[in-house]
Amino acid sequence: AKNFVAQLVWQGRGGRQDSKFFAVIHEYILCYARNINKFTAGGAIKEADSYPQYDREKQRYYKRQLLRKWGSNSRREDRPNLFYPIKAPDNSDVYPMLSEKEYGLWRWGFDTMQEAINDGRVEFRRENNGKWIPYEKIFAPLEGEEDTKKFTTWIDDIPNGTKTLKNLQIPFDYPKSPELIIRIMKMCLADNDSLILDFFSGSATTAHAVMSLNAQDGGSRKFILVQIPESTPENSEAFKAGYKTICDIGQERIKRAARKICDEFPRTTSDLDIGFRAFKVDSSNIKDVYLSPEKFNQDTIEIFADNIKPDRTPEDLLIYSMLRLGVPLSARIEKKFIFGKKIYLAEHENYSNYLAACFDEDLTDITITEIAKLRPTYAIFRDSGMLNDSVMTNFDQIFNTYSSDTIRRVI
Repeated sequence: AKNFVAQLVWQGRGGRQDSKFFAVIHEYILCYARNINKFTAGGAIKEADSYPQYDREKQRYYKRQLLRKWGSNSRREDRPNLFYPIKAPDNSDVYPMLSEKEYGLWRWGFDTMQEAINDGRVEFRRENNGKWIPYEKIFAPLEGEEDTKKFTTWIDDIPNGTKTLKNLQIPFDYPKSPELIIRIMKMCLADNDSLILDFFSGSATTAHAVMSLNAQDGGSRKFILVQIPESTPENSEAFKAGYKTICDIGQERIKRAARKICDEFPRTTSDLDIGFRAFKVDSSNIKDVYLSPEKFNQDTIEIFADNIKPDRTPEDLLIYSMLRLGVPLSARIEKKFIFGKKIYLAEHENYSNYLAACFDEDLTDITITEIAKLRPTYAIFRDSGMLNDSVMTNFDQIFNTYSSDTIRRVI
């Protein structure tokens, strides 16, 4: 596929005898990019390099590397433009020498060489025979400048997730590890405010990983997990522990993992968002009414007295309204009471009163007025929520007086 990035191999669950001769311990990770031309892969930081020298002027550690080219194509005749003299500290000319009698090449062109010398990135060292040998100063990278390595085989430091779930006392077979998901996020260079989607969430490893990485680097990444509520086998440890579906396992794992992360990173988790909301796909909140015009009469018109299904809660109607208005399901929601009526205030686009919703019954002019004074962008009510026809008649006039720009909706 044109958006295919790479196939990675990692040491997975281990020890399964899937082959007659070998124990298969690896699994595959297929990587795709939405726009491969814009994708840049991150990697693990190289940790083996050492920088033993110290530059007092630049106040940075460095290591040395010969300025003379080595290996193939390093003779003078190979690249004549890379053969020229440079000035040593005693103002003598220094040439690149392969041996006492054979000329070599510099690794840089003349202009680059002079720029490096002027910038203090070249060090001359005098040998016992009195000859000068120039070296490049390679400075230790500052934070954010570290070189990275990218491997297609991940077998060094990523365990499976069995031990992690065992410590959380969560029963689940063959879980992925948070470390694996964290490594994938880093490879994808997930920003601090990225949204991570896992369409087959299982035991909610991705949520665990996102919270862990946020605790480590102060990020505010969010996650969306999708999982069919598959029933756990009745003879399984999960079922015996009270988990009827895989979704039940995932939700409990998020709660326990969040508590453990806060215990492990007390200094960085004081403001860490470890909350989550769980939703399930359902039918519409609106009654399904299929009648042709000729079947309407005074008796059937009563079905429109309330068009909301009787088993729906105010929270169901709130979520329904948020989805229709494009308010993220992760938006901060505040509940407050005005004259005994429950009001929901949903934040969006840095506006705390973006959506004001009240689905209680018997709303009066006084309650409507107080809601209008909040000046929300959207105000949503239940069609049957008004106390009487008089309140319904005054509804628009109240908002025109206190918050004329508010967009009003009735469901």
